[in-house]
Amino acid sequence: RCARLNERLGALKPSLNRLTEEQCRNATDTLERTLKVVKDAHTLIQKFTMEKWYMRIYGAATGNTKDEFAVINERLQGCVQALNLAVSVELLFDPNKDVLDTQEDIKATQDLLRRLANEQGRTREELVAINTAL
Repeated sequence: RCARLNERLGALKPSLNRLTEEQCRNATDTLERTLKVVKDAHTLIQKFTMEKWYMRIYGAATGNTKDEFAVINERLQGCVQALNLAVSVELLFDPNKDVLDTQEDIKATQDLLRRLANEQGRTREELVAINTAL
């Protein structure tokens, strides 16, 4: 159980290292909860590994240790989901992307207006040619 929990905690490291400064500011509460879970997990692992072998077996048999690990794992999973959500929401509402989208929309609108002006000019020329021919 300690090894699995340690693996899960280690799996957090790359994700946490990729967080930008702004993402950290926006997810302060989640990061604080995650830090608390990591500290609690560390305490549990230390407690479990320091106990005498027969106490570990007894704790596992009575369910106390198993329950403690389950609670830590659930809290850790909740933190991971909250961090993922915080990062996803920030990416979804990225103001820089909004600016780029606006610039692209303006360019597309300008292109459309140019095409319409060209078509209008050709149509006018065709009408003039038809009127002249009549």
